[in-house]
Amino acid sequence: MSWPPITDVAKPNLEALYRELAACRVPADKIQETAVRLVRPPVSIGFLTLSEHATGAIEKNFRPFDGDTAARMFRTGAKWKTLTRAERKRSKRLWDWTGRDHALRVTPRGRPAKIDPALVVYCMRVLCEASNRKFRFSRREDGRPDGPMWRALIEALPLAQKFLAQRFDTLAIARHHIDRHAETVANIVVLTRELTIPAEQVGTSAHTIRLTVARARNSRSRTR
Repeated sequence: MSWPPITDVAKPNLEALYRELAACRVPADKIQETAVRLVRPPVSIGFLTLSEHATGAIEKNFRPFDGDTAARMFRTGAKWKTLTRAERKRSKRLWDWTGRDHALRVTPRGRPAKIDPALVVYCMRVLCEASNRKFRFSRREDGRPDGPMWRALIEALPLAQKFLAQRFDTLAIARHHIDRHAETVANIVVLTRELTIPAEQVGTSAHTIRLTVARARNSRSRTR
């Protein structure tokens, strides 16, 4: 599988994104750089969505087994050395499973998601870092999410998805359809906006972020 260089990818229209970044109080001299970061996320975020036949070489060369990461996939905050023998086997099976064809599914069961929590977190962190503000959004009278940072996120997400889709043949939702998924995105924002992970580290923690969001959703659903 060959990945097209950035110069081979159609240049996106960034005018709307520029306007929203300015509304977020991103300094004028940082708007272009911030837009590029948003629409060209780390390709490592897309690795786990590759088809099985394409991941073999990547897994061997770039994804050696990491016990502590496998432990965190199994249980948030866990360390490999603190797991029991049975727990290590289960976490190793989960680690192995993440290298297979599963799109954005975070467990062996269930349907894959259409909105990647890791990509949402990446875009959120870029916006927070560029504006030096926490990520916040408000609600309109009809209940729909709104606000400068929200609008910038909604402009950036389809472009970021498209960037990964052109390399990994993954799902990309068009800008005129992204509003249909607003509540899903808002839910991810609420569950993850306290994360302070640097944007550039999101790619290496993508699956852990997806698992964290899935567990938080399950926890909330059980308490309702």
